[in-house]
Amino acid sequence: MGYTLIGYNLFLWKKYMKKLIVIVGMTLVLFGCSSSKDAREALQKNGFTDIETHGYSFFGCTNDDTFKTKWTATNTQGVKVSGVACSGWFKGTTLRF
Repeated sequence: MGYTLIGYNLFLWKKYMKKLIVIVGMTLVLFGCSSSKDAREALQKNGFTDIETHGYSFFGCTNDDTFKTKWTATNTQGVKVSGVACSGWFKGTTLRF
């Protein structure tokens, strides 16, 4: 009886560990794919000030973009604007409003 209980516990452990690994992996993919540094640099080069980044953006970029970062900033006319900075591994950053 002890062997069966140990075997059953091992089965449950393996089953839930696989789910946990998938959940952790998906979390890293979704929330690890924003690049505040690239977004901030692109905004500064274009004259924006008071830059704030807000993490990963689900919408606003194409499937070819690896990093998708939401942002708000003040433009050269003093107006507060928001958008998404889209970038990839081997390309520059595109600012979308």
